[in-house]
Amino acid sequence: MQNALFKQCILHLNKLLVRYLTPEVILPSHNDIHHAYLDKKQEILNAAAYMSVWNAFKFIEKTTVFGKLDELRVYNETFKTQERNSCSSLDSVTEHHMQLGNTMEKMKSCYNGIADDLLLLAAFEHLMCFKLLTNGYVIHDFKKRRLVTDIDSRTQKLPLDSLKTTAQVEHFKDSTFNGSVLLMSDYISLLTSNESEVKGLNDLKDRRNKAHFDSKIYSFGVHNEDFFAATRLILDSVSTEFSELFPMHVKAN
Repeated sequence: MQNALFKQCILHLNKLLVRYLTPEVILPSHNDIHHAYLDKKQEILNAAAYMSVWNAFKFIEKTTVFGKLDELRVYNETFKTQERNSCSSLDSVTEHHMQLGNTMEKMKSCYNGIADDLLLLAAFEHLMCFKLLTNGYVIHDFKKRRLVTDIDSRTQKLPLDSLKTTAQVEHFKDSTFNGSVLLMSDYISLLTSNESEVKGLNDLKDRRNKAHFDSKIYSFGVHNEDFFAATRLILDSVSTEFSELFPMHVKAN
């Protein structure tokens, strides 16, 4: 029965989105989700989860790196090779610097630094909300944990079945768990257990956290394997989920 409802919901969402392209019209509110937690209404949580995937895809579409990750990797390797090359004369030094500068510009055309990082992390957080909601876990923080659950949600996923009878809608906040919580081992295991991918995701989170007062976010540097692993994980995972949930929209575009 639940599987039939799932398919019905998907079909309905596809028709609406392809026709109107206004997902916010049918997106459950935070309050709707809070009620769904307590009432164990998985169909509402699923609807919110599907729209999280929609939003995640719209985020990655806006990045410069979308569709250019392989190209960026080629330029990245070229830059590292050029950096290692030695110069024997002033002319060769000048030419060497020009080569580095040209490759640097090509890399920037594939990845827009902190602007892409902000969008990628937002996509990751929405993807994790999808994973949690469809698996029956809470994604919202709350005000008084002792009234809601005995589980420490900062380190451990919170199943709907663990909610206490004393839990009320007003106990939940409108804010969802942030990247720091979603990258805890118990949470991220829903998406990956690959060490390089997890390391790259943590690096992404750290770059975002430094965005306000760190001038180094505007500096240029080569990218390591963790960067490519995490970026590909986000781009591929979001694209795959979006294609499966919204095939009519993919075909329409």
